[in-house]
Amino acid sequence: MGKRIVGLDIDENSIVATELFFKEKGKVSLGGYKVFADLKSLSQDPFLKKSAVVMSLPTQAVLFRTFRLAPSLAKGKGQARAKDHTAFLLHQNLPFKLEECFWDTFTLSTELNLIAVKKEVMHRYVTQVEELGLKCLGVAPAFVALYNVLIYNYPEKEKEKWAILNIRSSASDLLIYEDKRLWLYPLSMGSLYLEEDPQAPSRFSLEIQQIFNTHYLQNPSATQKRATSLNLCGRMNNFGDIISPLRDAMGDFEIKALEPLRKIDSSEKPSPENQQPMALSLGVGLTYLKPDPCFTINLIKEKIKAEVILKWRATARKAAISLGGLVLAILLLLDISLFNSFQKKMAVYKNINYLSSSVSPQVRVLKDEKEKLQKMQDYLGKKLGQQELLLKALAEISRGKPKDVEIQEVEAKNKEGRLLVDLSGSASDYEDVNIFLVNLKKNEDIKDAKIFSSTFPSGAAKAITFKLHFEAE
Repeated sequence: MGKRIVGLDIDENSIVATELFFKEKGKVSLGGYKVFADLKSLSQDPFLKKSAVVMSLPTQAVLFRTFRLAPSLAKGKGQARAKDHTAFLLHQNLPFKLEECFWDTFTLSTELNLIAVKKEVMHRYVTQVEELGLKCLGVAPAFVALYNVLIYNYPEKEKEKWAILNIRSSASDLLIYEDKRLWLYPLSMGSLYLEEDPQAPSRFSLEIQQIFNTHYLQNPSATQKRATSLNLCGRMNNFGDIISPLRDAMGDFEIKALEPLRKIDSSEKPSPENQQPMALSLGVGLTYLKPDPCFTINLIKEKIKAEVILKWRATARKAAISLGGLVLAILLLLDISLFNSFQKKMAVYKNINYLSSSVSPQVRVLKDEKEKLQKMQDYLGKKLGQQELLLKALAEISRGKPKDVEIQEVEAKNKEGRLLVDLSGSASDYEDVNIFLVNLKKNEDIKDAKIFSSTFPSGAAKAITFKLHFEAE
């Protein structure tokens, strides 16, 4: 029969389950479709017994960002392309750490799209399904699933400008596609509210029109043409109740309910009023089965490895210093004094070693002392070299630092004559951090300067924090 998967669209007041089969030659077949009142009734139904499922994730739980790539990055291939993408993302002002998320990327033309969700949020949604005894193989964001079901059924739409309005119980989503770019707008009003309040569809329609107006003011189309096709799907008993006020508010749009079964074979033909609630669960299944031209987004697979934390060996020291370097300078002066003292002692012991060559009982003891002193000399020589590098690096940091950037901690490690430096700091905005990074890169003695993590101002936080790494020679 081919690969079988059940797509789950879990909403507040109902659950839609769609059974899909992936056959030879890339054909998708609909095996069954059911609506359940809650998770308990879903787990007791033979339809899902011993099933592998994939589920949608609410748009409100997902962060979606689009970045414009340079042509050289957009045309990259294979591992080099993935590496470039990751490096590009890690230098952006993202409001989270990627290692705390499940994430994935896809490209449209020269646009890199990032989809990420916090791990604890993902686990909460997956756990509610796996506690029923079902195996969850994948999680797809709702707007990706809707994009896939539209493009799979209507591939010619990929060349056009269109939008999808997905109406759900608690909140709705508006997805706009133009010039090979995606925009996503969450809406507070859902189908439950629309059905309870007779005036809600009109207010909802005006809110959507305002979103479109704002969207085109902030993101003017490259061809100066607006999207003209608006597809409706989701949870409403009567789509006619919302289509009429939408047409009144948005007269230049072609508005119609999405019919997601155009290219999917089915032994049973759902009624037209059931096709719209099926769209999201169908799209989730399509995302997992990966028939062309769908995006292969599956956030349950972790796309980033935990960052390896470098530990110093037993003989290495961890230096936490301020920019002034006062403590380090004092230690450096003490080490220079100690080093000179040992140099003098070494000269004395050399003379003693020469004079004692004829006194055999004491020769071994003196040689042992000489070896100990030689090792101490080598150790101090290496340490002085490391501190000299660090002082030079601190001077460059001080010269290149904008006044609004504050350095909080510097950690340094000597490796094969090079100094590896990790620097933590804070700034009022990301532009100052970029200026700091550019200034460091101008110095010939500083290599591979890069930012490997940062935060973004949110809530009570008034400044961003960042971590920067470079090598000094």
